[in-house]
Amino acid sequence: MATVGRKPKYEEWFTEEGLLRIQGWAMDGLIDKDIAHNMGINLSTFYEWRNNFTQFSDALKKSKEVADRKVESELFKKATGFFI
Repeated sequence: MATVGRKPKYEEWFTEEGLLRIQGWAMDGLIDKDIAHNMGINLSTFYEWRNNFTQFSDALKKSKEVADRKVESELFKKATGFFI
């Protein structure tokens, strides 16, 4: 039974502002466990939401791609001797 007056967690996170915060954490390179911790949910809940809610999984996927590209770029620069 839900607590009267309290919104379910997913309502807090499935807003434009909530998804932007999640995207920011993913772009900063946080792993799923850390993002779930920041959201105040269990990792199993995080995975359930990721598997069942397209808007949530899409936000994560796009943001993690950005982080991955940054890492790839930096690794390439180091591997090819690029200096600033």
